[in-house]
Amino acid sequence: MRGIRRQNPWTYLEEIVKEYKPELLGIVEPLIRPPAKLPLELGRLGFDSMFLHNDTPSKVGNIWVCWREGNVVTLYALSQQHITVKVGNLVLSFVHANSAYGIRRSLWSELTQIGLAVEPWDVVGDFNIVLMSK
Repeated sequence: MRGIRRQNPWTYLEEIVKEYKPELLGIVEPLIRPPAKLPLELGRLGFDSMFLHNDTPSKVGNIWVCWREGNVVTLYALSQQHITVKVGNLVLSFVHANSAYGIRRSLWSELTQIGLAVEPWDVVGDFNIVLMSK
């Protein structure tokens, strides 16, 4: 993973997309309300104008999921800590876990239920937990 750069975040994201060419893209902690359509910077790179997010009227969402045009993406499950989608036979969970242990436990419960019901399944994101410190 690259270090954070002090530049326009859309320019940085564009560099990552050009280098790695992902079919799906998860953005955690965008720190802004999602627009009605995906920003033009990603549209120019072949991403569909529609995207998923977990924004609600009472809370700014912390996860956006975007995909390249031509992919069929179906929402499987959604909460304040994850967005889970189905693409073909793959289920993919994009996670931004709450840093509070008690709230984060509900994420583990939700993910456990998904894991019991599907395969294959990938889980990616920011889990806000440290396994070990040196």
